[in-house]
Amino acid sequence: MKIDFKKILTPGTILLALSVLLGLIGLILYGVNVSATGYFHGMSVSSIVLAGIFGLIFGIAAIASGLFTFKGNVDKGVSALRSVLMILVPVLFMVCLMAFIDSRAYGISVLLFSNADIMEENSSPENMASVAVAITGIVFFLLSTLVGIVASFFSLVRKEDGKPVEETAQEA
Repeated sequence: MKIDFKKILTPGTILLALSVLLGLIGLILYGVNVSATGYFHGMSVSSIVLAGIFGLIFGIAAIASGLFTFKGNVDKGVSALRSVLMILVPVLFMVCLMAFIDSRAYGISVLLFSNADIMEENSSPENMASVAVAITGIVFFLLSTLVGIVASFFSLVRKEDGKPVEETAQEA
């Protein structure tokens, strides 16, 4: 086992790292949305936190698995695990996105698209800030999901002529 940092600088790694970063920002915005005063204060959804944390862990694990070089069947197993993790990351962020939309859609529609009487009653600065944070969090989870889907089409490990980098160097 050998650590090789140049081996993982691929478009897949960069996109997956960007997806994880966007997902982290989405989770932070979700936390702010739940804890700050406003319409959505205290409206927590445990599946968002659970899926988001697993998405972050799986994304970091997929990137970290590309740092190490293995040989034989272990390399095949790690490569298969890396592929599964790359698919699970956008799926988990999609779960976050759908749960966030599900828990906030009614409140957003009431605060932004109701008749004048209801909007006058509920359109305090705190409620409008809460809506803005919710919409921003939804956008970040959407971007994280889309970038993760694109990343899953790329490899996390640089290869030369279809062979891992360390095998090509040994043959020369």
